[in-house]
Amino acid sequence: MLEPRVGGTIEMMPAAPEVPSPDMKRMTGRILVWDPPRVFEHEWRQQVIDDGVVRYELAPDGDGTLLTFIHRGPSTANARGYIPGG
Repeated sequence: MLEPRVGGTIEMMPAAPEVPSPDMKRMTGRILVWDPPRVFEHEWRQQVIDDGVVRYELAPDGDGTLLTFIHRGPSTANARGYIPGG
């Protein structure tokens, strides 16, 4: 679910990680920046990780597009779970 506006809400149910209760995976938050097609930023509140803020930025890059993804807030212990291949 996504309310596409600043102050709107976002809710997702990620496929991973495996947890005892599916509700533990539910991610909710408030939209902080809504500037399509350039910037989308929202809170990330989920029981299995520290609260944070996720930001997606799109910028022209030659004939393509550059995506910058920033996830602020997770502790070092939580962030290690996002290391590729980790």
